[in-house]
Amino acid sequence: MIGVSLMSLAIIFFISRIIKNTKSRVAVITIIFCFGFIKIYEGYSAFELIYSFFNTPSMLCITICIYFIIAESNNTYKANKHHNIFNQYSFIVLCIYGGILYLGTLNLMPFDLYYLEAKYQAIAVLFMESIIICIDKAMGLCITLSLIAFMLSKKQSITESILDPYLWIYSLAYSTYIITLSLIKNIKNATKGKK
Repeated sequence: MIGVSLMSLAIIFFISRIIKNTKSRVAVITIIFCFGFIKIYEGYSAFELIYSFFNTPSMLCITICIYFIIAESNNTYKANKHHNIFNQYSFIVLCIYGGILYLGTLNLMPFDLYYLEAKYQAIAVLFMESIIICIDKAMGLCITLSLIAFMLSKKQSITESILDPYLWIYSLAYSTYIITLSLIKNIKNATKGKK
């Protein structure tokens, strides 16, 4: 439950970053806060309902939220509102990794990474981490901290400490957004070149 509340705090920081109008920002943050904590369905708040659907966020998701909140609180990031804290391609790698993980769980792939032996899961996670470290050192740091937290915790699966539905859905949506913007930009450039 604390992890879901921490994710909502990161969302509030993100919204305050993209909405310029102060009144609109306060209104949206108030709606999220009220929607999250007020009992809306049979005595449960939105945060409790979200938690009941997806369980606890992964250690990586929580680490990313903490890193984002700290970076947003830092004055260097406030000075440049268009600065991205994480490289967009690291989320594409997480999206692909999650796709392989969840498609295998649904028997839509010839192997199921989620139920493989721990050593094969660790190899897959380290391979994914090495790609992300080459792309984005901040995300690589978050993954490393998550792996350290995994070693100190009692979780059985390394994949549960790295990826969860929250992070995968966000990575999928963000990757789709990035690819769509890139395609639109390329189409506009191609049509300008023909004129």
